Amino acid sequence: MARIRRETEVDRTEAALARHAAALPLARRAVEIAVAAGTAATPVGQRLLVVLVNELARMKGVVSTISVTGITGDRVLPGVPVEGADLEAGLAALVAGLNSPRSRYRAEIAVGPSKAATVRVAIGASGAEADIVVAADAWRALLGRYAQQADWNVRAPYGAALAAALTAAEVFKHLLAKNGLADPQRRSASDIAVSAFNFGSGDDAAVGPDVYELALRDIAVVGCGAGGSAALYVLTMQPGLSGEVGPVEPGRHKLPNLNRYLMTTASDVHEKRHKLGSAANHLARFAPGLKPTLYPVTWETLDVRPWPFLLSTVDTVPARGLRPEAAGGPVGRRGRDGARLDGGEPAGDSSDDRAPGRDAEPQGGRVRGARGHAVPRCPCIDRVRTDKPAHRRAQPGAGTSSDDDVGRRDSRGRDREALRRARRGPRELARPRPRPTPRAASRGVAAGVTQLPAPLLTLRRKLRRHTRTRPTPQYAARRHCGGQLLVN
Repeated sequence: MARIRRETEVDRTEAALARHAAALPLARRAVEIAVAAGTAATPVGQRLLVVLVNELARMKGVVSTISVTGITGDRVLPGVPVEGADLEAGLAALVAGLNSPRSRYRAEIAVGPSKAATVRVAIGASGAEADIVVAADAWRALLGRYAQQADWNVRAPYGAALAAALTAAEVFKHLLAKNGLADPQRRSASDIAVSAFNFGSGDDAAVGPDVYELALRDIAVVGCGAGGSAALYVLTMQPGLSGEVGPVEPGRHKLPNLNRYLMTTASDVHEKRHKLGSAANHLARFAPGLKPTLYPVTWETLDVRPWPFLLSTVDTVPARGLRPEAAGGPVGRRGRDGARLDGGEPAGDSSDDRAPGRDAEPQGGRVRGARGHAVPRCPCIDRVRTDKPAHRRAQPGAGTSSDDDVGRRDSRGRDREALRRARRGPRELARPRPRPTPRAASRGVAAGVTQLPAPLLTLRRKLRRHTRTRPTPQYAARRHCGGQLLVN
């Protein structure tokens, strides 16, 4: 009879190592991450680093200390899932949240080179001492010689997330090998490019278009375990994310969830909080434009299933039988508008020659991206923008726009403050003042003057009190001079 394994933060790791006659903690388990100069100030560089640290710090007993170099003084950019404005402080808070007083093994992070690193990772720079060289662009993970093809300034986070996941797996392989647990059947990926856009590898890995905005609708994420929480975690890194999503999950956290759930902290698992609570808190902090409607029940007990598109990430055999038609939506592989859910041609419309980056309605099929790539569409995508917004386009003689220009420029890319100054201008040029008539002057409604000067007001009151009529030229002569009413 099989012995029931007691659940802990690391029981699954211990069970896996026991097959190789090994136990936790590993003797050599220090990792150094060297970030190339300038890379830590880019969107792709920060996302790759944060996700990699998040995954490595959860390998308790396998990874003890993570040393990071090249991040001093960098500010956190939009779409990077760490708290605060300073990257170094955000990483420290992230790792600290994975430790609890009841944790048997702890993860630590330090800024600076490591004197005894077991595995060295280079982000964006190849060095003789690096065991793994990694980079990314919008949709590709680039390792080894492919790292030279990186684009660090794109907004789409999918390549960075994929690169971090592959690198974490490679770090695990190297740590096992350097602790005497090498396996001939376990191969390391030294030079590899993998695309999450067309699922190609090597030279067939497509770069894919950059994504500036993404709006979701009519989609349910069934299961917020390791797979579902990872999908939502990557989505939160997409700038311009908006819309609605319906996470469906009945369970609460257990201790083994800590090393697999990217949105989960040590307090979540030790206090057995609901899985949807962790997901909702993370979405509220890092993707406030995406509104979740939480369903803390099993899929079978849902009274209403309004979604035509499901992302099924469940890990039980009965639940894996979920199909899109089970949601009361499309039949077979077609969406509610007749479009193929697998990205094929929409029914009754064989044209896909839309303008690059056009905000088209979600009619299935494909829309051409800014780089000429065909972007798969499905009913759950309400809007996707793959061209560069006007306020981010380079202005003549002004260089390239940055994230700071979002509030400074209008929808046509013009500087708001410059327009405001031009409209205001000198008062005598901005709004010419007509010469007042005697009747208007007597009432003080001339040239924008809302109140007469005090001497004239006093004179007018005296005249009205004595004559009970308006002043005459015999008592006061008025003339307009530079917008002021003067008394002779």
